[in-house]
Amino acid sequence: MKCFREIIILSVFFVTLSPLIILDSQFISNYETKELTFKNQQNSEIIESGELKLKTDTKDLMGINATTYKMGNDELLVLTLNMHTYQEENQSTKFDMIVETIAKMDIDILLLQECAQHQDSPNVSEGNPIRIDNMAYILSQKLKHEYQLDYYFVWDWAHYGWNVWEEGVAVLSKYPILDWESRYISTYTSKSIGSWETISRMAIYASIDVPWFGRVNAFSVHLSWRVTETDEEQNNQIKRLKAFVAEKENLTSEPVLSFVGGDFNGNPTSDPPWSEGYETMMVNNNYVDSYLEVYSDANFIPSQRKHDTVKGDLPGRIDYIFMKENNQTYSVEASQIIFTPIVVGEVSDHYGVISKVKRDISPYESTGGFQATIIIPNGSETLTGTQTLAWTARSELYDHNFSSSVYYSGDQGTTWTLLSANQSSLGYIWDTSWIPSSSTYLLKVIIYRSDGAFAEDVSDGIFSIYNHLLTVPTIVYPNGGEIVNETITIEWIPSIDSLDHDIRYELKYSSDMGITWIELTETIETSFEWDTLAVVNSANYSLKVTANCTEGLISEDTSDNRFEVQNHVLSIPIVKFPNGGETLSGPNRITWSQSHDTLGHEVTYSIFYSTDAGDTWIPLVEDLTTTLYTWDVSSVYNGDNYIIKVIVTCSTGLKSEDSSDATFSIVGGLTTIVDTSSEDSEITSIATTSDSAGTSGWMFLYSVVLIVPTIRRIQKRK
Repeated sequence: MKCFREIIILSVFFVTLSPLIILDSQFISNYETKELTFKNQQNSEIIESGELKLKTDTKDLMGINATTYKMGNDELLVLTLNMHTYQEENQSTKFDMIVETIAKMDIDILLLQECAQHQDSPNVSEGNPIRIDNMAYILSQKLKHEYQLDYYFVWDWAHYGWNVWEEGVAVLSKYPILDWESRYISTYTSKSIGSWETISRMAIYASIDVPWFGRVNAFSVHLSWRVTETDEEQNNQIKRLKAFVAEKENLTSEPVLSFVGGDFNGNPTSDPPWSEGYETMMVNNNYVDSYLEVYSDANFIPSQRKHDTVKGDLPGRIDYIFMKENNQTYSVEASQIIFTPIVVGEVSDHYGVISKVKRDISPYESTGGFQATIIIPNGSETLTGTQTLAWTARSELYDHNFSSSVYYSGDQGTTWTLLSANQSSLGYIWDTSWIPSSSTYLLKVIIYRSDGAFAEDVSDGIFSIYNHLLTVPTIVYPNGGEIVNETITIEWIPSIDSLDHDIRYELKYSSDMGITWIELTETIETSFEWDTLAVVNSANYSLKVTANCTEGLISEDTSDNRFEVQNHVLSIPIVKFPNGGETLSGPNRITWSQSHDTLGHEVTYSIFYSTDAGDTWIPLVEDLTTTLYTWDVSSVYNGDNYIIKVIVTCSTGLKSEDSSDATFSIVGGLTTIVDTSSEDSEITSIATTSDSAGTSGWMFLYSVVLIVPTIRRIQKRK
């Protein structure tokens, strides 16, 4: 029994009316961007047919032959599309028509020509040469957002079109692109803008490992047209293109099927020498014209008219999918011209070509005695963390080289993801840490033999992956090198628990480069307000955030480097004497502690006293630079509610202060005695006391003054 494998190739050409472009930078892309937003569309209803998922609404693709659709998982669809560089009316609608065709036919590979982006459009991200209006990028994003289909692409531009469009070629693939390159195949390679810039021509190559099918090399190309009867430029471009294909074909010992698709600007039915380009491509029978394999009259006149791929004043069949086999044979099962007025609808001034290819003989069946067997995991195991996968190869022929490709499936074999290609060993170290936990995994290994044979095996049963992971809570600020002061907001990126457990964070700081750690807080938040005035100034601070999940899993992060706390603080000049409870008379020394300015500024002290326990303050002295002052209290009134206050001021105006902890008393100062002798007069007697040479004595001086109607005080100091 033979095992057949099929491929479908779709080649579409769109002529440009815009300026052509040359690319300096190259890029592989399969990611999303926030710059583009596409409408959501409901997926088609899907039914199961064996392992193949067929969409029930594919019949609404007008005019597509039933034999053109994929009929099994071992088939491959490739779309080569020349995008006509934004010269179409209703371009958005035509994008949607192309995307709908790709999705509903499950096309695997796209070959694009005149795939352009405007030179002034913004890039999808910094440093990325792909702009937001890149036509290949838009297709991949629409497929992702509207049909949940992931496509990889490579793109490069060859020349400017209409002085503003960066116009080039691209390959899109549903499977990972393992290798790629773009190169000029034209003699002229200038990027300058002018009347001849469009003769710069480029081909782009992508190597793709297609599950269940094997290695495919895809080339997208747009050739120059023949200008005169003696012009050899087109022939020379084809020769360089064929050398490019042969070079990439020889990079591997595996069987390789090469597809070369695009706009060749040459009609096989033209009179010589105008048809030489086609003949140069087909010489020596190394290449197969896939469309001609199905429609043998495609190169005949007058029937050729119904096979035209370009309309207008010079119609003809100039768009092709050529095949080149290496160590394997294939046959074309179906081919069709699409994107015509009666098939899907027009999207360009060129039509598309779609071909389906089948592998004729399975190398495994034809060679016999070649077997691959998976050892680990082969079913029912539970993998966690880093695991070593192992398999064996059994062959009756040992004088050949072997290589392996490894795939895994998370949906019991419905879809496969490449882990590694061209493995020379019979094993692979797999880090399962970021593979979603599930019990529906399968492993597949395909072993290739250098004579073209291959063997494959799939795990006998499903296995599980279980990983409990807690990502690092990455510190954002301060993370090293900052100078902070006063109250700052410490921030960190939250941890992610792969099993969705609750997470708490413990935040600590170190002022000695991480030798010791002091706790700041424990929180479920991802930020914390830290008053750095509570710590000393230093350039040796670090932070550490530790994430803890409810099952005890821990991960942590520390500042990438040290940061500095630099607060301007003026310490309090603590009053030492009198500080409360003392009784003062005569000269006394007021003393206080020295203030410290953290930035080393000069400081001065001012002293105030209060006779009413601090309700009001009377200046005593200013601008002192020492921490003591002699105060003769005999110059003030006696009393029991005295308080001293010291205010320190730095040279930039920062202040701090301290007052006596309690009131103190003054005796031996001024004393006032008031006596009233009648209702109409006030008699004021004033007595002053003093304590001289340690001997106490009182001398009284009485003075009586009659005041009407006011009060007078007569003070006399001894």
